[in-house]
Amino acid sequence: MASTEELRTETRRLIDLVKDTSDPELKYNIASRCSELSQRAELIETATNNPEMLERYIRRCQYALAGGLSDKSHREMLERVILDLTEMLSEIRRKSSGGARVRVHQMRRAGSRAVRSAKFRSG
Repeated sequence: MASTEELRTETRRLIDLVKDTSDPELKYNIASRCSELSQRAELIETATNNPEMLERYIRRCQYALAGGLSDKSHREMLERVILDLTEMLSEIRRKSSGGARVRVHQMRRAGSRAVRSAKFRSG
């Protein structure tokens, strides 16, 4: 998955490329690609570390795809966005569950020490 900075760098590169192009169809294709990259960067930046927002964006993109988009490039862009957001969501969940496991383990250890301490005092 590309970072927001990588997406923006690629967008700037394409903008410079379109300035040197006289072919209208090529300009349109490059402009479409720039739009896609900047939208992906914005989605990623907006939703970073927010699982609920990521899930909402994923559902929205899936709904748009299920509606049967006729524009192939738009459909492909949404598929890439879904992949990016799904990767981000998995990474966030992986990180948060790892921390939760450590906390649960620490709580269990603290709980067993409290039980041992209570047994020692009562015994």
